[in-house]
Amino acid sequence: MRPSNPLSSLIEQFYGGLEAAKEKCSLGLLRHASKETIAKLPRLLLVVAEKEPNWLLKIDDDFAKALDDITERKPSRLIAKGHNHISPNWAVSSGEGEEWADDVIAWIRE
Repeated sequence: MRPSNPLSSLIEQFYGGLEAAKEKCSLGLLRHASKETIAKLPRLLLVVAEKEPNWLLKIDDDFAKALDDITERKPSRLIAKGHNHISPNWAVSSGEGEEWADDVIAWIRE
């Protein structure tokens, strides 16, 4: 990992290093899952905030593509309009900006 990466120390603390992160992150777990585990996955909904940083949108796109490739099922996707990365969770039950949660409920009921 490059020393200039501002996330280096976080990755080291959380995962134990870059190689461990590659295996333990969501994409790594998906790529290393058994066929039996993959077959048991429910349908999935990926939710991103409208104001996500571009680097997170790229990660989301990569994960969605991997899900499609590995499960042969395209995941549903939802954009939480007007939100940044952390605000959707805080909006629930606030009376403002919780429309995305209504969309999730509609998706669940499909």
